[in-house]
Amino acid sequence: MKVFLFVPCFINHLYPSVGLATWRVLERAGNFVVYKPHGCCGQPAYNAGWEEPALITARNTQVIISEEEHDVVVVPSASCTAFMKKHWEHKKPIYELTQFLVDVLGWVPENAYFPAKVTYHDSCSALRDLNISYQPRQLLKSIDGLGLVEMSHRDRCCGFGGTFSVKFTDVSVAMGQFKLREALKTKAQFVVSTDQSCFMHLESLSEALGYSLRFLHIAEILALSLNLLKDEDLAEFQWREG
Repeated sequence: MKVFLFVPCFINHLYPSVGLATWRVLERAGNFVVYKPHGCCGQPAYNAGWEEPALITARNTQVIISEEEHDVVVVPSASCTAFMKKHWEHKKPIYELTQFLVDVLGWVPENAYFPAKVTYHDSCSALRDLNISYQPRQLLKSIDGLGLVEMSHRDRCCGFGGTFSVKFTDVSVAMGQFKLREALKTKAQFVVSTDQSCFMHLESLSEALGYSLRFLHIAEILALSLNLLKDEDLAEFQWREG
């Protein structure tokens, strides 16, 4: 398929390796990937209560995307995907990355290898808005050497919620700390998710508490397992080194 890769704002500016990993995984899955610099999907402004400016932003971004020929739009973020599906006047199908790989393409990585124990974090948008649960787990279980260990209360929110973490900081921090404690109990080396936005919250809390957990977007772990990305290319290294 000809896939338009939609890269969310925060990934584009703070975690570029997630976008790069998504591109390379989509290509490995047999797709022709197209990309053009575009605007925001509109979700941050909408969640903050600025509905009209958010929808104007969304329409402007849709115009930019429509200028490139494509069959589907694929997004490495369940929260952005959920917003786009609800509020965009889209003419082409929009999918979160693991939805597209598993449900549309029926793809699993071949000869993938990642020797580590991981636990998976279900983001609220993925689980509740898009019914994404088995898709990322199916991909992870297909990677040789990878041990997937489920955490307890895996359907609990991490506490980020965009502006929620700013408006209700104490509650947000308490929710994040609970999630981290459950992840630590699994003795996993990595926490994996479809949503880097959750990791903006969880990773900062983990570092503040001195935990040894590492966080990988599902696209990154797929790309690493297929030798499409080097460890030094990861978002966390780019972020810390500026």
